[in-house]
Amino acid sequence: MYILYNTSSQLKNGTSSLQVLVLAIVGVVLISSFSPFSQHKFTVTAFSPNSSSQSPHIGVRPELSRESHAYYTAEDVDIEIRLASEVKGLGVFATSDIPCGTLLGNYTGEVMTISQVRTRFWGKGECDKDDISWGKSRIERGQGVTGHYLFELPNGSFVDAEDADVSSWCRFMNHAEQSSDDCNVKAFIQAEIGGEIMPFPLMYAIEDIQKGDELCWDYGGKFF
Repeated sequence: MYILYNTSSQLKNGTSSLQVLVLAIVGVVLISSFSPFSQHKFTVTAFSPNSSSQSPHIGVRPELSRESHAYYTAEDVDIEIRLASEVKGLGVFATSDIPCGTLLGNYTGEVMTISQVRTRFWGKGECDKDDISWGKSRIERGQGVTGHYLFELPNGSFVDAEDADVSSWCRFMNHAEQSSDDCNVKAFIQAEIGGEIMPFPLMYAIEDIQKGDELCWDYGGKFF
């Protein structure tokens, strides 16, 4: 199940407003029956970079390799990716105080068309050789193919941040409802910096964040 929703991207201190369009994937998807890659005997696995073994574990985030792009982008901005809880899995934590209004990072990843998303994640099309090669590469590198990290852009394309080799640390932020005290980050799309429209959603702190706090944003809908 997925939810498409609009939210008002307004900082908690009352600055700017624009519409955010997000595709959030909810719940655990059984890849073996839902993904077209099950036809090609691919298996979603929980991957440990410190182990030579891989055990099947549907719908779980693979452990973050220290060689991944997402890991290095986390070091660049002084945040830490670590276990948030047994229920939530990995999360993002501040390693220093972050003032309200700080640009934290971009929600980057692999850009896909609606056709690619429908085929690769939703089982709505026939896989071609590019789709099969894409899925095989993900699995061989210990990356998931759940579709849980899709962010729909206004032009109808999608950012898929599930592949930690090409995405930023922003994919590891957990959900918190906007009305809760735990929600301290918000996504802005089509934001302008220095006269240039940014191609990926920008993640901003919407309140002062203290060292050690978990960074969370509202995916939309009801998840828990």
